[in-house]
Amino acid sequence: MAWTDLTSFTGTGGKLTTAQMAEISSNFTALALQEAGAPGIVALNAFLKYNQSSDSIIESKNVSTIDDNAAGRFVINWTTSFHNADYLLAVCGGHAGAGNQQVLGVETNSGTTGGAVGMQSVDVSGFLVDRHFNTIMVVGSMP
Repeated sequence: MAWTDLTSFTGTGGKLTTAQMAEISSNFTALALQEAGAPGIVALNAFLKYNQSSDSIIESKNVSTIDDNAAGRFVINWTTSFHNADYLLAVCGGHAGAGNQQVLGVETNSGTTGGAVGMQSVDVSGFLVDRHFNTIMVVGSMP
C-alpha cells in the first residue's frame, strides 16, 4: 500500500463514500508503516537514563556505550549514527538529596557529532559534578 494524496473529498450530503473511507483507511496503514510518499513521523530516536555516580546505564535505546571521562563529564556513543549533528536533545537530571541543584547540558569541548555527544553537569557554583539521574531524549534524522 502506498500513500494516496487526498486533498479533498466531496461526498453526497456531506457523507464519505465507501471507496473514500477505504482510501483513508489505506493511508492510516501507509502512515503507520512509513510507506513511500507517507508524511514522516517524528519518533524518539534515542534515549538514555544514566547514573554517572555509579557509571551505570539504567535504560537506553540506540546507545552503544558511555565514556565517563571525568567528574561531571561523559560522552554518549550512538549505536546507529545520526545523519549529522543537527539533532534535538532534551535533557534533565538531578542528584539524590535536597538542595543539589545542577544543570545538565551539551559539553562544547567534546562537541556533538552524528555518532556521539558530550555531556556535562555542573552545580549552582559552577563545579563539575557526577549526578545520579541523567535523562537524555533525542530526535533527529537517521539512516
